[in-house]
Amino acid sequence: MPTLATKRVAALVCSIALAFPVAVGAVACGAQAPHATVLPVPPPQAVLSLTFLLVPAQGGGPWAQSANDALEAGFIKAGYKVTKEAGDPHDAVITVGLNASEKQSAITFYRDGQRVVDYVVRVNLSVKDPSGVVDLETFEYVASSGQTDANDGLAAVNKLSDAIRFKIWAMKLVASRATPVDSASAGPADSASPAASASPDGHH
Repeated sequence: MPTLATKRVAALVCSIALAFPVAVGAVACGAQAPHATVLPVPPPQAVLSLTFLLVPAQGGGPWAQSANDALEAGFIKAGYKVTKEAGDPHDAVITVGLNASEKQSAITFYRDGQRVVDYVVRVNLSVKDPSGVVDLETFEYVASSGQTDANDGLAAVNKLSDAIRFKIWAMKLVASRATPVDSASAGPADSASPAASASPDGHH
């Protein structure tokens, strides 16, 4: 663990880097503190039984690619079944929207002679089925040097997993696909007959 004296020396070097970036540009200043480990929020079984087409955000450069990769890894870690092939069977589409702005700082940091730029990234996760958009969740984080930490990707996925509207949609979708036999088995004993299970009343 760095001592107080070490921290003071580092602060002094970074101050010199601010004044003379060419002379001390090789010094790595402005390093972010390590991210706290994020654990997956288990989605309901109804969600885990579905397959989603994951549509990454388009454009944006390296920072956007880093965010897309972290989000995809987050969905997989949380247990989602996802595909990126539009031709694969899927129940709904999750579209990733990204926008970023440079994080403002009173101090300019340099690493290897290059100015270190952090971005405030806003993630939009839109879930859509044939009826339209069923949920939209947003999440914001800071991407140090434009790189999205895996924990931030998972945290964005966790926000969707924990969304009440998303959970209710998934449970209703799965329930609507229950077979007539399943519905009949939950009714009175005499409704389990073939005639009852085939009754038009059992279909909506």
